[in-house]
Amino acid sequence: MESSTASSLYAQQQEIDRIFVDNVDLQPYFWRRQELPDASAVADPAAKLAAEQLAARAEATAHRILDHFAHLKYQMGTQAFTSERADWEAYIRRSFADSLILCRALRDDREAFGGTGADSLWGRYAEEPCTGT
Repeated sequence: MESSTASSLYAQQQEIDRIFVDNVDLQPYFWRRQELPDASAVADPAAKLAAEQLAARAEATAHRILDHFAHLKYQMGTQAFTSERADWEAYIRRSFADSLILCRALRDDREAFGGTGADSLWGRYAEEPCTGT
């Protein structure tokens, strides 16, 4: 069973990796804590539309990643990945530390991901790196 679970989670991770290969323009917002452009501050209609589309793609990507993290957290709670748990947890924490958009997506939808308790995605992995976002 752990082999099947691992296969599923690694496939999900590969899907997320593919997003960043196919959409390299999203990388700075998830890997370098870069702020998304403020579409409301853009006067040119074409540039404004591009900024809005970038924000929409980034938000959709953030929610895909949050779903993956929720699944990882659940599987670790069932004692799956005991040997790799520290690596997965470090990856999740680092992901929040590196991405303002990921922090905001979770902050704005915490209830869908377990609330704010100590065992939630927010409490366990995001609260500290996302403070002030």
